[in-house]
Amino acid sequence: MLLLLFALLLKCSSLFTATAQQENITEWQTLVHEPGYCALYGICGHRADNDVLSCPINTRARPLSKAAYTKLQGVCPQLTASSGGADGRYCCTEEQIDVMRRSVCVGGWVGGVSYGGLH
Repeated sequence: MLLLLFALLLKCSSLFTATAQQENITEWQTLVHEPGYCALYGICGHRADNDVLSCPINTRARPLSKAAYTKLQGVCPQLTASSGGADGRYCCTEEQIDVMRRSVCVGGWVGGVSYGGLH
């Protein structure tokens, strides 16, 4: 039975590989490796553990709304300072910033250091 399952998995794997090669699938690849371009942008779904999956979109960084910029500045002031401030371009959406903010806040106080979500 185990041998049959292995053979089936191998066959499915080879079919997927052949199909991908035929269609020349590249949308998940980061083709542009230049400053100002993103490898990931936005949220496409959720993993089995309900953690978010960022979209593999190789696009130009985009400006943030004032509300999104304020949120990002609260979580990552170093990033906003080094990326042009309120007029900068970023590789995240407001939704991604909200997720990051919740994740940072879960950490709370570690080793006597307050993390961004708690101020």
